[in-house]
Amino acid sequence: MQNVSYYFEKVVMASKINMNDNAGYLPICFYIERKACLVVGGGKVAFRKITILKKFGAVITCLSPIFVKPLERLHATAKIKCVKRGYPQTLSLKKYALVIAATNDPVVNKRVASDAKRDNVLFNVVDKSAAGSVIMPAILKHKGMLISVSTGGRSPSQAKKTRDILKGVI
Repeated sequence: MQNVSYYFEKVVMASKINMNDNAGYLPICFYIERKACLVVGGGKVAFRKITILKKFGAVITCLSPIFVKPLERLHATAKIKCVKRGYPQTLSLKKYALVIAATNDPVVNKRVASDAKRDNVLFNVVDKSAAGSVIMPAILKHKGMLISVSTGGRSPSQAKKTRDILKGVI
């Protein structure tokens, strides 16, 4: 079996991503257990983000006029709170530790980002990573390790491929 550096070099060489493009992003681990989080959007992408947040113990409110079935099931079993309405013109987000804008409407995502900036709350915009204050990396939890892989939001698919390669190595 070849070492991890071989696989890392293989991924970096195959990538068109400049590894210096992540300037300004500090990789940190954020303790989110029992912290209030808001996910705006009720579709498949929102469900994926909520699934990740749940794995780390976040207390989640999901705001959307419609929800995919898996989100309705989480709500029915009291695993998340679903609020069935659209995002208002403005909303105080001060009570949330993290806000994720995961709608298919760029205007709504921009309003969420604006409210989060105003309230000094960490936020992620799923379709426009650079618009957020945080980026959600590809995550690997394995034998007590927590590994995150990020391309600075430029290529989530490349981050996932790299994570999957690491998963096969460790």
